[in-house]
Amino acid sequence: MVLAGKQTEGAEQAYFREHVEPLLGRAARHVGEADAALKRDLLSRARCLVFPVQWEEPFGMVMIEAMACGTPVVGLGRGAVPEVVLDGVTGSVRHEVGQLPIAIEEAGRLEPAAVRAYALQHFDTLVMTEAYERVYQQVFARIHDPGRPAGREG
Repeated sequence: MVLAGKQTEGAEQAYFREHVEPLLGRAARHVGEADAALKRDLLSRARCLVFPVQWEEPFGMVMIEAMACGTPVVGLGRGAVPEVVLDGVTGSVRHEVGQLPIAIEEAGRLEPAAVRAYALQHFDTLVMTEAYERVYQQVFARIHDPGRPAGREG
């Protein structure tokens, strides 16, 4: 297991020392905060990205980065996780922390090409830009014609 993540604030460092480090076995390696190159390297070689956020994460770009590398994401069904991860295709969405170990095992059976294809189909820069443009056009149309039903372009 490789752990990477930001630990620049005192509270983060203390939490890691007190609650995470004592639970790590000899096979675990902590690399600290990963720059772009290290992140791509780690994600491209990983069985999965474990994304166990327990708050309402609004997006979680690292999930998209992992899937773009063909790496499945295992996460809890909080925040944007259920919107980003297609359960059984690009990873696993679970509702309890205790379910994560089984989901991590199952992630090794997912097809990296399907994970990457889904990421490109839904989160590629061009795809997302076009989707944002559609939303902006709809909002603009509503502002200039408040009687117009939502969702119609024009």
